[in-house]
Amino acid sequence: MSENIAYQNKDITSKLTAEYFREKSLAAYGLKLPRITDVLPTNLPVIEANELRLDNIFAFADGSYGIIDYESGYNYFEQKIKYLNYVARVAERYRRDHKPLKKLRVIIIYTGDVESNAVNNVYDIGCIRLKTEPAFLSGLDAERIFERIRNKILSGKELTEKDQMHFIVLPLARKTRDEKLKALREEIDLAKRIKDPKQGVSLLSALVVFSDKIISKAMLSDVRRWIQMTQIGRLYEEEKIEAVNAMAKQKDEQRLRELKQKDEELKQKDEERLRELRLKDEERLKELKQKDEERLKELRLKDEEFAVKLLTETDMSDEEIVRIVDVFSPAQIREFRKRLAV
Repeated sequence: MSENIAYQNKDITSKLTAEYFREKSLAAYGLKLPRITDVLPTNLPVIEANELRLDNIFAFADGSYGIIDYESGYNYFEQKIKYLNYVARVAERYRRDHKPLKKLRVIIIYTGDVESNAVNNVYDIGCIRLKTEPAFLSGLDAERIFERIRNKILSGKELTEKDQMHFIVLPLARKTRDEKLKALREEIDLAKRIKDPKQGVSLLSALVVFSDKIISKAMLSDVRRWIQMTQIGRLYEEEKIEAVNAMAKQKDEQRLRELKQKDEELKQKDEERLRELRLKDEERLKELKQKDEERLKELRLKDEEFAVKLLTETDMSDEEIVRIVDVFSPAQIREFRKRLAV
């Protein structure tokens, strides 16, 4: 599947997660986790967020958060380092937003290509330990589950939560690419026959997202045309636009908060710098004042020495000396003369 189609699928990811994962359980995939209570945007830049097919943070009933993704192959180092980097960026985002992130789960759904005994879910390099929580679709009895869901849809029965959770990943539970494509075509046809058209649209959208590596452009176009032909599809597109706009607004508000925070940080730094400059100026002025006082003392001492010299070596009167050494008054000159007489 080309990166283009995978990227195009991002436009419905938010709707998918809101429809299918909020208030849902992952028990259908063999994961014993608390129920999902909310689906939140990661608020990461697109270049980072597009690394995952489900660009969301999932809040669980126990207060923990989780990243959910799926893998169609297994590469121990490449995948573990990818998720380690993603965890670090999510943690940094929550730190910047001053939000608590006490526990973060990394949940990986492996397709039918990957057996459980081939996966090591722990990456331990001493200073840090990453433990993923894997689900293996290879363990599902895909044929039996498909027949059960198919019979329900054809007979107009309502699909349970477990049925829906299975439906959106069943093609990926098959072993070969041909088997996956065959199952995907069958599920696309089945979804169009679901009694509740809104549920059909949602299931088709989910299939597009989860099958982005195998779905062809022709199949994708067929799904989009069918959605556009339905009234619920038009409503869905309106809701999607509203959701995208809301997310854009949320990101703008987030950006504004970040800018305000940076402005406050810069303002605080400027004030600290100004205080430092003022302190340095005060110290410099104090130093200059001290030097001026010392210089004045030196000059006064020289003036006194000169006045004494005039008194001892000349017959000049007090008034004449005052005219020459004008820093002293006649009374001060007379005081000098008295001290010399003693």
